[in-house]
Amino acid sequence: MLKRSFLTSLALCGCAYVNPQGVAQMSAFSPLTTDPAELRAVVSLPMGVEIPPNGAVLTFAATRSDTGDVVEAMFALMQQQTAQGDVIVQMAADDADAYRAVQRKIAQWEDAAPDETRGSFSISVAACRVGDGPTEDATFSVALATTQDDRFIALVEDAPIKDALALAEGGPNQNKCG
Repeated sequence: MLKRSFLTSLALCGCAYVNPQGVAQMSAFSPLTTDPAELRAVVSLPMGVEIPPNGAVLTFAATRSDTGDVVEAMFALMQQQTAQGDVIVQMAADDADAYRAVQRKIAQWEDAAPDETRGSFSISVAACRVGDGPTEDATFSVALATTQDDRFIALVEDAPIKDALALAEGGPNQNKCG
């Protein structure tokens, strides 16, 4: 069944720390029914780290094992800085109809062949160093909301940014923004 097989991930530069309570709270989330206009993530980054342009991407995909059919859509997410310095990423209004078309197609597959339909949903957020970069002990956090009225659910809390940057950059002092 697709609902159980969907992987919801929110990652920053490949960081593997995930808040198990947040994941449990997200268990009711379904990318097949969530309005893309309401889905958003907030990323709290330390000084010296930024998300590059087009550095936040939503990917929504599914396959049918009985027919070999595949559908995949990738959407660059808009970024908005909050007054507190966090970054909210969300889908552009212009992309919502394309997302909904993918939702309909995957839902049809799920109705026709639930055991053969497998899907994935992810929001990936890249980050890079700016200036002198973050301090050694700097951390980042990521939270997700699925409706405009929803509070943000913490998925990554106070994870070391240096580890995430090192994984993404191939070493501790690679790839600065700009």
